[in-house]
Amino acid sequence: MKLQLFVLISLIFLTLAFAIEEKEPANGIECTVCEAVMSFVEKWLAEEKSLEEIETLLEKVCPLLPSSIEPFCDSIIEQYIPVIIQYLEQEIPPAKICELIGLCSAEEEEQANPIYCTVCEAVMSFVEKWLAEGKTEQEIEKLLENVCTLIPEYLTNICDSVIEQYIPLIIESLEQDFPPAEICGLIGLCSAEEEEPQGIECTICEYVVGFVEKWLAEDKTENEIEKGLEKICKLLPKTYKSVCENIVDQYLPLIIGYLEQDLPPSKICGLIGVCESEEEEPQGMYCTICEAVMSFVEKWLAEEKSLEEIETLLEKVCTFLPSSYESLCDSIIEQYLPVIIQYLEQEIPPAKICELIGLCSAEVEEPQDIKCIACTTVVGFVEKFLAEGNTEEEIIKLLEDVCQFLPNSYKSICDSIIEQYLPAIIQYIEQELPAQKICELIGLCSAEAEEPQDIKCIACTTVVGFVEKFLAEGNTEEEIIKLLEDVCQFLPNSYKSICDSIIEQYLPAIIQYIEQELPAQKICELIGLCSAEAEEPQDIKCIACTTVVGFVEKFLAEGNTEEEIIKLLEDVCQFLPNSYKSICDSIIEQYLPAIIQYIEQELPAQKICELIGLCSAEAEEPQDMRCTICTSVASFIEKFVAEEKTEDFIKKEIEKACALLPGNTEQICDGIVDQYLPLIIEYLEQEEPPKKVCELIGLC
Repeated sequence: MKLQLFVLISLIFLTLAFAIEEKEPANGIECTVCEAVMSFVEKWLAEEKSLEEIETLLEKVCPLLPSSIEPFCDSIIEQYIPVIIQYLEQEIPPAKICELIGLCSAEEEEQANPIYCTVCEAVMSFVEKWLAEGKTEQEIEKLLENVCTLIPEYLTNICDSVIEQYIPLIIESLEQDFPPAEICGLIGLCSAEEEEPQGIECTICEYVVGFVEKWLAEDKTENEIEKGLEKICKLLPKTYKSVCENIVDQYLPLIIGYLEQDLPPSKICGLIGVCESEEEEPQGMYCTICEAVMSFVEKWLAEEKSLEEIETLLEKVCTFLPSSYESLCDSIIEQYLPVIIQYLEQEIPPAKICELIGLCSAEVEEPQDIKCIACTTVVGFVEKFLAEGNTEEEIIKLLEDVCQFLPNSYKSICDSIIEQYLPAIIQYIEQELPAQKICELIGLCSAEAEEPQDIKCIACTTVVGFVEKFLAEGNTEEEIIKLLEDVCQFLPNSYKSICDSIIEQYLPAIIQYIEQELPAQKICELIGLCSAEAEEPQDIKCIACTTVVGFVEKFLAEGNTEEEIIKLLEDVCQFLPNSYKSICDSIIEQYLPAIIQYIEQELPAQKICELIGLCSAEAEEPQDMRCTICTSVASFIEKFVAEEKTEDFIKKEIEKACALLPGNTEQICDGIVDQYLPLIIEYLEQEEPPKKVCELIGLC
C-alpha cells in the first residue's frame, strides 16, 4: 500500500511539475490539479470503489502535495466530488468535467458560444441516461435542476436556460435516436461544421421525417402531426426555422405516404428532392421512380382499390415530386400501369417488376438466368389465370399479351415457353409444385448441382406427386402408367430415363405406400431413391417396423387372414431397398402375431414397435413425462392469460393442442387440463413461471 501511495504521489508531482511551467499561475494550477484528480477518480471508479473510499484516498494524497497546491486539491474534493462522479458516470472525459465546473477554460473554438455548447452536451448525456432508465420528462427536469445548482454560478444560469427553453425538443430528439452532439447543433447551441444550404435542408428534412415516423407509430392524425411539427420548427434557430416550415408545408402528405411504404428518412428526403441522391444516370432515375411507384401501388392494391382509383392517386403523387422526377413518374403510369398491377397480383416484388419492364437493370445475367426469370414469371401468370377458371386456349391468348409488355431480352423466351412447355406447366401447377421447381423440372432454371442420388430423389417425389393426383381422380394402375409416360416426356433429358425406370420398377409399391398415407419423401426413401439422414441400425429397424405395422393395419381392415397378410407382406418386402429387406422379412417371421394383437388393442404403430423392441422410446419416468407436459401446457396457457382470454377459450385451445400429441402423452395432457386448469390459470395470474406452477400443483 505504501509503495502504491508513493507511486501515486510521484505521478502527481511529475504531472504538476511539467504543467505548472506551461500554464498561468492561478487558473493553470487549479486546472492541472483538477485534471489529475479526475484521472485518479476515473481509475478508482473503474475499480468499483465507493464515493467514501475515493474521498478517503484523495484526502491522503492532498496533504502530501506542496503547500501551494494542497488547498486547491482540498477545495476540489470538498466542493465538487459529488458532481464529478456524476459526470464520470456519464463517461464525460476528465478534461471536459474540469471545464464544466469552471476550473479549466475551454480552448478557443470558432463557435458562437462554446460554453452554451458544453453545457448542452452535458445536459444531453444526463437526459439520455435518465430516458434509458424510463424516467418521465417531469422527473428529468427536476433532476437537471439539481445538477445545475452543483456547477459554478456563471454556468448555472446557462444550464437553467437550456432546460427551460429546450427540454421538450431535446427529449423528442433523443427518442428519435439523434446523437446528443447533433441535437445541440440542431437547436443552435453548438455550431456544426459549415454546411451548404442543401446540407442544412437535408438534415432538417431527415429530422422532420423522424418526428413524423414517431407520431405515425403513435396513431396521430395528419392534423396532429402538422401542429406538432409547427411547434418543433418554432424552437429551431432562425436559420433552420424557415427550412423546417417549408418542408412541413410542401411535403408532409408525401412524407406520410412514403413512411407508410416503410421507406427510410434518407430515401424519402431524396425522393422529394430535399436531399441530393448520388449522381444518377437517367436509367437510375427511372428505376428510383419506378420502385417508389411500385410501393404505392402495392399498398393501394392491399387496400383493394380499383385500377382507376390507383391511377388517380398516382397522378396526384407525381405532382408532389420535384419537376425533374414528375415527367418520368407520369410516363411510367401511362405506359406500364396495367402490367405493373398484373405483376403485383402475382406477388412479384416491386424491384423485380421494375427489372421485368426494363426500368431497372438487373445484375448482368447469364442466358440461363434470363430463361429462369421468364419461366417463373410465366408460371406465376398461368397460376393466376387457372385460378380464374380460364381454359388452356384462353391462357395462351392472355400470356401472349403478357409477353408483349416484357423487355426485348425476355419477349422471345416468353413466347417459346408458351409454345413448348405450357401443357407441362399446367400439369405441374395442378400438382401444387412451386414455380421455381416447375422451371427446374422443364430445364429452364438450374437447381444447385445435384448428385445422381439427388436427381433420382427429385424425379421420384415428382412421380409420387402425380400418382397421388391420378389415384385421387379414380384412375386404375394401367391408366396411371399411361398418364405417367406422358409426364416423363415433358421432363428434361437428365430426368426422363429415371422417370421411366421408376414407373417400371416401383409403381406398385408407390401405390401401396400412398394408400398408407405416407408422404412422398418417405416413400422415395423406402424404395431407395432418396437418402434419409444416416441412420443407426436401431433407426432402420424402427422405420421398417412402423412401415410393416402400417401395412398390417390396412390388410386387417380389408378383412385378410393372418396367412393372407403374410403373403401380402412378403410382396411388400421385395420392393424395399436392400438395407430394409432382411429386417422386413424378420419382422414378419418373429413379430407378426404380436403386431396383430397390439393393433386389435388400437395401439399406434410407434408404440407397438417400442413394445416389441424395434423402436426405442426416450427413457422417461412417468413423473418426468407429466412434468414435461405440464410445463408445456402452462407455457401455452401463459400467453392466453397475458391476453386476458376466458377460461373456456383457453380450455378449447389447449384441448386442440393436446390432440396433436402422440400416444399416451395426449391422455396425460388431457388429464392435466381436466384436473388443474383453474389452478394453473390462478398461479399464472400471480406471475409464477410455468415450471414453478407445475411444482406447486405437484406435477414436477
